[in-house]
Amino acid sequence: MTERVGELTNPEAWEIDASLLAALTAWVRSRAEDIQHMQRLEQGNSDSYVADVIIRPHSKPGPYGRVLKLVPPKIAQEESYAQGLLDQQQTDFSREYLVISQGSYLPNSGWQIQLQGYQDLRPLSTRIDDPEFARHCAAIVQAVVVTWNHEAHVSDLQEEAPTTYLQEVVEEDELRPFALAAGLDLDTPPAEVRLGGWQDELPNPLALIKDRQPWAGAKPYVWRGVGHGDLHTDNVLVPPSGDVKDSFRLIDLGRFSIRSPLSRDPMKLLLSAAADWLPQLAVESALRASLAEVVVRPDLVLAAPPIKGYQEVAASIHSAAEQWAQVQNTPQKWKAQQSLVLAGCAMRYVVRDDFPVPDRCWFFQVAALALRAMTATNVPLRTVPTPRRQISSTKPIAISPPEPVSPEPVEHPGSGAAVLHLVPPRETAKEVSPGEQVWDLARAAERLGASVGPARLAVVAEQLSQTARRLEPTLARIPGTAKVRRELRALRAALIALQDTATAGAALEPVKDSAAELAEYTARRWPEARG
Repeated sequence: MTERVGELTNPEAWEIDASLLAALTAWVRSRAEDIQHMQRLEQGNSDSYVADVIIRPHSKPGPYGRVLKLVPPKIAQEESYAQGLLDQQQTDFSREYLVISQGSYLPNSGWQIQLQGYQDLRPLSTRIDDPEFARHCAAIVQAVVVTWNHEAHVSDLQEEAPTTYLQEVVEEDELRPFALAAGLDLDTPPAEVRLGGWQDELPNPLALIKDRQPWAGAKPYVWRGVGHGDLHTDNVLVPPSGDVKDSFRLIDLGRFSIRSPLSRDPMKLLLSAAADWLPQLAVESALRASLAEVVVRPDLVLAAPPIKGYQEVAASIHSAAEQWAQVQNTPQKWKAQQSLVLAGCAMRYVVRDDFPVPDRCWFFQVAALALRAMTATNVPLRTVPTPRRQISSTKPIAISPPEPVSPEPVEHPGSGAAVLHLVPPRETAKEVSPGEQVWDLARAAERLGASVGPARLAVVAEQLSQTARRLEPTLARIPGTAKVRRELRALRAALIALQDTATAGAALEPVKDSAAELAEYTARRWPEARG
């Protein structure tokens, strides 16, 4: 009897090029199990492709969930080096909490494939609405920063110039597209920047990177030691319910280092949670500005109802990380380094072109606030949250975006600070069902017109593709949406193609076709979505 070969049960779900898909298919066919793509995990910022999958063995017990990672050749070598460092740093923590994956190579591609995970564990991002999310984050951060480094015995404290630190975190060429989109001067940036909606001037992160800050010579102390290197909410696996203190696991250790700033893992975890929160908040609302302050200095923000939950999470992460400084009796030195490292983590999000420009501007705001916090203590915070309003945990904002503004820096009277208007005003989104969201997305894509210029089409296509991306995990949790999800992925692929201004004319028709198909299947699944 011929043994059945493995297969990809939904190959259309994989957003990878045809040659890589063929290599993955050949690899799966050599195994006696099928692999089903559930959702792409996109918190990371590398060229790797990471997905949540279900593996169904043909003869062994199953099915079970795993995180599948496709690693390009250039990154596979770096991860092998990190693996070597891990092998030399065996501690009780690493044996208990780290998921070490031994990758194999896809045939005829040079790409490496890794399967990581534990039975019945899910990414931390799936529990972001858990009332105990703040406590879970605190337990994870305390273990990673304090327990791991206490066992490793490699940590040290040293002075570091802020300019040098940020230059190592982000390169000038990476910043240029964002500076152009936001209307900021990268070549001769002013020392301070005035952000839209703010009354006071803030340190300009671009000026610090270019060594044009008058206080750039100050050198805060930075603790370095062992660190995960990319601790976001998709790289921490936790049980679907209950406590996580002794049951979480860390995956994707390709950026592990024994010289990592000890604040980097907790600040990256905090910003990754914030990245999940941002789609819930209207872009122009004061609540977004308040969230930036909460992320930077939760101890100075009044935990009013609109931001209380965010403040609890931020405070728990900051406090858990600071336990290391308390043990070492260096709490004041810790606050300065935590602000500097937070600014660096925020600037990594600023240069991510897979995030909408308004979100990248928000991370720029976080970086500016963090630099202010590094140079001063107990600075009064200025923004006032908007009144409490109902906010969906899954609802994307602004499906049909307004005309974009090309903000240009202008002189503020009496100041040399550049003014950055983050976004134009837009209407607050209403509470709508997932079906209505998909329907609105499809109709917005159908209405795209050939009379609009390629640059405008690219902007709108980026907004719509981000909305589609954020809808995917929501639909994955709803029964009977397989065909809708398939058409949603097809539309998103077409929208990504439309973002290339050189081929926008030819790409518009496939977008409209995909949108019409998506609208049809959405109306079948949710007849009421037509409104």
